[in-house]
Amino acid sequence: AMGMTLVEKVISQHCGKSAVGPGDTVLAEADRVFCYGTALETLCLVPEGEMPLYPGRLVIAFDQWAGESSIKEHHQIAPAIRRLIRAWRVDSFYDLGRGGIPAVGFADSGLARPGDLLAGADRQTLMFGALGAVPLLLGAREIRRAVFEGEVEILVPATVRIDLEGDLQRWVGG
Repeated sequence: AMGMTLVEKVISQHCGKSAVGPGDTVLAEADRVFCYGTALETLCLVPEGEMPLYPGRLVIAFDQWAGESSIKEHHQIAPAIRRLIRAWRVDSFYDLGRGGIPAVGFADSGLARPGDLLAGADRQTLMFGALGAVPLLLGAREIRRAVFEGEVEILVPATVRIDLEGDLQRWVGG
């Protein structure tokens, strides 16, 4: 039997199983759930009084909004989200002007680390894979589940192994 890949190891640690393999579907707890860009609209649909299961895992940033239509959306949505952030006691909130490019800022501030299982609704979340984290790109329904139920459903991916033979030329690398 072969050992597990890095992705399989991280997923198994976060779902409480000793081993997982390609094709397995598991429920796991994300270390952090990143809400910026399109995920912010999901938060506005939360019924009054609903609270996140783990508010300390929630990271919210406004700086991902850009463009004229987004500015209009921001002025409509931002006050409601700020009220939710206060009610939920979210510590990791990056208001306008504080976040820059969220994925970069979150990595720089230690919110994304090797071995973490991270969930987000924006494609930039996938950049955390470069840190040795396992990023999950989720839709609105899955983001809500991660925030309010504390878990995400994961289909463990297959992995392709590539073996290089011979010597690489100067200045050539993986």
